Amino acid sequence: MFELGSGGGGDSDGGATTAPGPVLATVLRNLDAAAASGDAAAAHLRARLAVLVAGGDGTVAWVLGTLADLAAAGAPGAASPPPVTILPLGTGNDLAL
Repeated sequence: MFELGSGGGGDSDGGATTAPGPVLATVLRNLDAAAASGDAAAAHLRARLAVLVAGGDGTVAWVLGTLADLAAAGAPGAASPPPVTILPLGTGNDLAL
């Protein structure tokens, strides 16, 4: 499990604590590389990997946008992104509902 937080919600001025791009890119790249080299555990984990986004509209958009950006940039492993599940915890949740 990885925590990717925006550091705040709603109208708060919280700064980013961990940006999802570098974390997701590294996880996908490493799992795909290990699976390609014959690591059965990595292949098993990559096939079952999912992303849980717990937050509001901004957090959901941030993570989905990051996955789209990684795929558009041709990042290793991003061509087949993991499924994303949303746990609405934000202040508005227009998108998350």
